[in-house]
Amino acid sequence: MEKKDEILILSQKLTELKLRQRITEWSFYNAQKLTERQADAILDEKGRLERAIEAIEKRLEELNR
Repeated sequence: MEKKDEILILSQKLTELKLRQRITEWSFYNAQKLTERQADAILDEKGRLERAIEAIEKRLEELNR
């Protein structure tokens, strides 16, 4: 895979993950009467998304050097 193709794919995935992160945060802060299990699931997803975003941003930084 060429460097520019990888950058394009990662940029698209990063955009998708950031949107999902915003939706997850919105769901957590605007949901009413969440059970503890539901809140934990949302927070777990938020953490997973944050780690994935961080990994993609790191890879993009490496590719742009």
